[in-house]
Amino acid sequence: MSTSLPQVVLLFTAAEKQRPAYRRGVLDALAYPFGQILHYSYRIRQVQESLRNVATLPNNGAGVIVLVDEGADGKFTYFPLRRVNIVAWQPLISSDTVARERRKFSLKLGDFIAYADTNNPGQWHQPISEYDHLREIKANKPSFFIIQARDIFSSIRVPLATAWEDLVVNVSKSNSLAQANFVRIDCPKDIDSNTDLPLKPSFDTCSYVLQPGSSARLNFAIYNRAGNRETKVELKSSAEDLFTVNQPFQSVVSGVVEKSAYIACKRTVEDRTAVLTMEVAGDPNDLSVVNSPSPILIIKTSVSRNKVWLFLALVLFGAFLVSWDPELVKQLWETSHPKILGLSVKLLGAALLTWAAWLAFRKLPSGSV
Repeated sequence: MSTSLPQVVLLFTAAEKQRPAYRRGVLDALAYPFGQILHYSYRIRQVQESLRNVATLPNNGAGVIVLVDEGADGKFTYFPLRRVNIVAWQPLISSDTVARERRKFSLKLGDFIAYADTNNPGQWHQPISEYDHLREIKANKPSFFIIQARDIFSSIRVPLATAWEDLVVNVSKSNSLAQANFVRIDCPKDIDSNTDLPLKPSFDTCSYVLQPGSSARLNFAIYNRAGNRETKVELKSSAEDLFTVNQPFQSVVSGVVEKSAYIACKRTVEDRTAVLTMEVAGDPNDLSVVNSPSPILIIKTSVSRNKVWLFLALVLFGAFLVSWDPELVKQLWETSHPKILGLSVKLLGAALLTWAAWLAFRKLPSGSV
C-alpha cells in the first residue's frame, strides 16, 4: 500500500432485519446534519491489527461508513455512505485488553459520498472490493470490519440535497433497505438572520444554541420507494413549557419530499436544555423491522450573563422602590406632597419589576413566540 496517497479508515456495517441496532445506525448516519456525533460499536478483534495500537489515526481520523448489503443470491455489495471523522481516539491495546471487548467509536459526520446520477447502485462496489484481502474474508466471513485503505472517494460536486438524494435512491435499491424510510435533517437556522444555529460540542454529543425569545427553522427531507405506503413524521419537544414546535405532523406518500418545521424559544433567564425528537413511522402493521431513523436534536438556551445581572438588578431595585411609603419619603425629602412622590416611586418600582418579568416570564407574548 502506497503511503504517499491519502489514507482513510473504512468502517463496515450491516443492516439486516435481524440487526435492528445496526439498521438504525445506518439510517441515523444518513439523517443527521453535519457536525453531529454518532456512536458505533466494534469488537477490538474486528479492527485491523495495524490500527489497534496507534496513537493517531491516518489523515487526522478521516473515515467512511460503508454498508455491506447481502443480496438474495448471497452475494455482497458495498455502499459507501458518508465521510466521518473519528474523534477521541486512543490505542485499543493495553495490558488488560480482551480481543472480544467492545469499544465505542465516536464519529463526527461529514459529507455524503458522491453517487453518479445513474441507475447503478453497485457503482462503488468494485473499487471497495479491491480491499477485501485486507478484511481477510474466509467463507464469506470477514475478520476485520475496520481497515485502513486509500481514499478513493471523490468529493460531491452538487448541492447537499441533491447529493443526499442520489445516495439514498441508490441505497434504497439494496436488499436490506429496500423498504426503509430515509430522512435528511439540515442544520437549524435562525429565522431572523437565516444563519445556522451555533453547534456546541460536549463530551460525546453536540447541541444547538437558540437564544431566548427567538425562533429557528428546521428543514428536513424524507424519501421512500414504496409508493403505496404513507410515512408519518412527528416532531416533539421534551420541554414544551420553553420550546414549542409548530407543524408537528407531516405525511409523505412516496419519493423525495422537502418539509420545514419551526422551533420557538420563550423568554427565560435560565440555561435550559431540551431534546427535539423526530418520530418517523411507516407501515403501522409491521413494527417488527426497524425501517426508520430515530434522530434527536439537543437544543439549549444560552442566556448572557449581562442579561441575568440586569434581571437581578431590576428585581432588587424594583422591590426596594415598591416598599417605600410616605413616612420614608418625608425623611428623605422635604416636600409638601409626600403621598404623590411616594406613589411615583412605587410606580417606578412596579415598572422595574414589570421589565424584569418581561425578560424572564416565559408565558408573556412576544413578537417571535
